[in-house]
Amino acid sequence: MAERLVWPSGWLATPVAEILRRAGRCLLLVALPVAMTTPRIEVSAIHFTLSDALGMLGGTCWLVSSLIRPRRRPWLIGGKWPLLVLAAGSLSLISSPDPRATMLGVAELGALWLLPAIAVPNLFDSSGARQQLLGSIGLGSVLAAVANLWTATQVGFADGIPQVWGPADYYQGYFQVLGLSVAVPRLVGAITERHFRAGVLWTAAAILNCGALLIAQTRGAWLAAAAAMLTLVLLLRGALAPAILAMIGAAAVFAGVADWGQVVRERAQSIFSLQANLTGFDSSIIRIALALSAWRMFLAHPVVGVGLKAFPAVLPNYAPPGLPDAVEMGPNHILTPIEGPHSTYLRLLSETGLLGAVALVGWELQGVLCLYRQYRTTPARGSGSRTNVLTLIASVVVLVIYNFFSEMNATGALPLVCVLALSCRAPEPERA
Repeated sequence: MAERLVWPSGWLATPVAEILRRAGRCLLLVALPVAMTTPRIEVSAIHFTLSDALGMLGGTCWLVSSLIRPRRRPWLIGGKWPLLVLAAGSLSLISSPDPRATMLGVAELGALWLLPAIAVPNLFDSSGARQQLLGSIGLGSVLAAVANLWTATQVGFADGIPQVWGPADYYQGYFQVLGLSVAVPRLVGAITERHFRAGVLWTAAAILNCGALLIAQTRGAWLAAAAAMLTLVLLLRGALAPAILAMIGAAAVFAGVADWGQVVRERAQSIFSLQANLTGFDSSIIRIALALSAWRMFLAHPVVGVGLKAFPAVLPNYAPPGLPDAVEMGPNHILTPIEGPHSTYLRLLSETGLLGAVALVGWELQGVLCLYRQYRTTPARGSGSRTNVLTLIASVVVLVIYNFFSEMNATGALPLVCVLALSCRAPEPERA
């Protein structure tokens, strides 16, 4: 009888370190959909997102749990590359015209890159845990797609396909491609294994993400989608043949709808052409000018760069004649000051020198090599690990292209950072 009176509850019997671990995992799982569905917040000229705050809390929970009672030796190798970027950013203080901004940039990289790079692989260290994180990304992309497509229907299609970014702004199109990278391998698996309900679910997810990607009208995201789907076609071989035929048929139908497709076709053409009559021409010219400016900064300061976060301050000294101080961005054509060269590679190359840019490429290369080894050693059928690997491979392709067209060293990029962090470590074997 006495033993029944002291029966502990589950939470009371759980060590504090394990509670913190679970809390960290839950916070990160919530942060990913939040990143895709909520806008940025500005407080005293400091921009951040709710997802950044949740991600930092989740990473901090893991860090505290590791210090209190480590379950095993933590895996820290994935943090070496963002740590090198932080080191390069710190060295850039030597040449920075604004040391305060540079120190703030170093702190941001520590919170937005280094902490997730270490915490995510340790919190999601099994195939099942990875499935949860990728599922969270898929859920967030679907929620964002539904909201943005609803907005598009409210705007109307009288003047063609409207451009809708959604709360995530310029990230939105890339987040939809991440959703496609989650949905397509699972759709192929459902078709192969004849799971009708799962097939319908993932088909709906893929269609919603495609629709939201189309109305985002982000050229870099379209290129990322094409590259990611081509990668999956090559890896899945014949399994995607029906899907390819369906996509070709849909593209042919779309091409015949002149009233709706004109703006989209012009933006797609402007990726490969600099004709002044195409939509997106001005944006292309400005991007070329910013790339030239970043290259001039690197040539002037190849070792330490011009200083982290110093690009806008020194831009007038390196910009070609006629480059404006601000450009119109987004569906509402909001005049936005130029803060960077619209490329993570060029941003790090110009602001932190060769070390920062090489560290980012090294981080991506480590993820690619790790995923390649997992792809070669993971069985094609069974636990779902192969599906996770395929999703991560496509997602890393998206991330690499994203870094050519936009900047990951900014608030709101948590889903991209989590994908890269997860790709750098193989999952632990499932315990029996």
